[in-house]
Amino acid sequence: MRFNQYRTKVQSLLREHVPSDIPVDVDRVARQFGVVEIEPRIMSIDGYLGRRDDGELVIRFNEESGAARCRFTIAHEVAHVLFGIVHGKAVKAPAARGATRDDYEEWWANRVAAEILLPETALMADLRRKPASSWRTVRQLSYRYGVSIAALARRLRELPEVAAVQLRIIGKVGSTATSWSVWGSDWARFYLADAPVHEANRIIRESGYTTSHAVGIELDGQRTMITCEGARRHGEGSDTVYDAIGWTISPESGMEISRREKPAVQVV
Repeated sequence: MRFNQYRTKVQSLLREHVPSDIPVDVDRVARQFGVVEIEPRIMSIDGYLGRRDDGELVIRFNEESGAARCRFTIAHEVAHVLFGIVHGKAVKAPAARGATRDDYEEWWANRVAAEILLPETALMADLRRKPASSWRTVRQLSYRYGVSIAALARRLRELPEVAAVQLRIIGKVGSTATSWSVWGSDWARFYLADAPVHEANRIIRESGYTTSHAVGIELDGQRTMITCEGARRHGEGSDTVYDAIGWTISPESGMEISRREKPAVQVV
């Protein structure tokens, strides 16, 4: 059985044990699920879930990581506890984040960690108060929830009432793209309405005079236009890394059509 088949049970557990305050007190959540110690350590990995000699669960995390990464690591290890609960299995410990684990369980833990730190109800309420999608909104919300910008952007693509797209284009501003990646909402079959190469070249050309880009997407065959905001990052040589993000929120509840087990990604 895959993630979507367990999602209702996971959400029920999170509603019961995750406090409503934002940012979420992730240490408190861990203790709600039986973790008795959460401590920083000097280590070469992000963290791990282990057991003391008396069998009690502990979480250790890399003390040299930033605050947002530490919070996500703790939530990730809590998600491994949840994995055992909903699958009716003993919790695997010790187990290290960053070490080799089952790929599906790792993906599952990252997904649940995002649900712990970025609760859907609270995040949707915040998104509905924002007039338009922008990197400023992403930064503000990542600070409010105590997560990284990357985690917040990824979470947007998981929300069933949000149609989202993110592009990373490498190329010469105002000219042509040399490579690109595209990520879209993962709750439906996602495609760019136009060929990725055409969109990447159009957006990098437009970036010479604007940071606002209209991008057409298809979700389960339904086409919509999303206004994305672009931002330049440092690149190598004469190339620039240009990130564009955008989303739109359904005016109706129940926008969800179907769910994919893993994110749709177009990469060239």
